[in-house]
Amino acid sequence: MAIAVIALVILVIAPIALYFALIAPEEEPEIPSAVMSMSEIAHGFRFTIADVNGTILWANARISLFSSLVGTAVGWQSPSSSIPMISGVVWYGETIQFGGTNATLELTDAAGDGTIDVGDYFTVVAEPSGFAHGITYYLEIRAPSYVSSLDFVA
Repeated sequence: MAIAVIALVILVIAPIALYFALIAPEEEPEIPSAVMSMSEIAHGFRFTIADVNGTILWANARISLFSSLVGTAVGWQSPSSSIPMISGVVWYGETIQFGGTNATLELTDAAGDGTIDVGDYFTVVAEPSGFAHGITYYLEIRAPSYVSSLDFVA
């Protein structure tokens, strides 16, 4: 009887246990993300893509800007897919009222391939006199889910 139990374990249970032990757990798909750097320009800021993980299309992107001073977020949708993607393509977002300023976005797809790549950048300018000094702002890219964000003080 003991031999039959041992044989059952060796012939049936051991291969099943080995099968499950050798199967690698399924990896979760990577969620595309990006890292931005920021520099100050006249009346605004330049946000440069410093690192990218995965493929993210500018055509799916929305860039949002928030400040507690204004109390609401404003945003720009992606450039229209009808805009030709050529090297160094520049897309101008509409001017949006943001508190007491007019905020304008300008996006440069350096490679002109329609994807968010290292070296692509966009500027956000607040006219007539720039962003309010000493105030924290929050900028975020979604395409369509979260890609990157940055807090900055003007």
